[in-house]
Amino acid sequence: MLFFLYFMWFVFNGSITVEIAVIGAVVCLFLYAFICRFLGYSPKKDIFAVGLILKCLKYLAILFISIVKSNMDVIKIILSPHEKSPSILVSFKSEVKDFNKRCILANSITITPGTFTVNMKGRDFTVHCLTEDFAKEIINSKFEKELKKMEEKR
Repeated sequence: MLFFLYFMWFVFNGSITVEIAVIGAVVCLFLYAFICRFLGYSPKKDIFAVGLILKCLKYLAILFISIVKSNMDVIKIILSPHEKSPSILVSFKSEVKDFNKRCILANSITITPGTFTVNMKGRDFTVHCLTEDFAKEIINSKFEKELKKMEEKR
């Protein structure tokens, strides 16, 4: 919150000088102290928010790497017409408890090439996979492990 206030100070001032930076630091510190004292805000919320942002960035990096790898695997399947394997439907029960995180899991599976979330009912998922290798990756999903870590650390 303090850094956000300081950033907004510079945005609204429109220029950066030493005087503006010093006055902004003093004003933002007093405003932050006021918010903490009278509005029930706590620096623990800032620490939690920073941790959550870092976890989300890690999740997005894992998602990006999985998308790139899956794209390469789908390209290999397309370019090798003699090796056709049947697509497969996989059902599994997720360990993720939060509904919003399960929705993120379902969308992460769907956005990854070669897999598609067909059904999500409670904690039960049904996923269409292009090959058995994709199905193995879905059952031991990195996405689910990271979302579970986010839940536990809360």
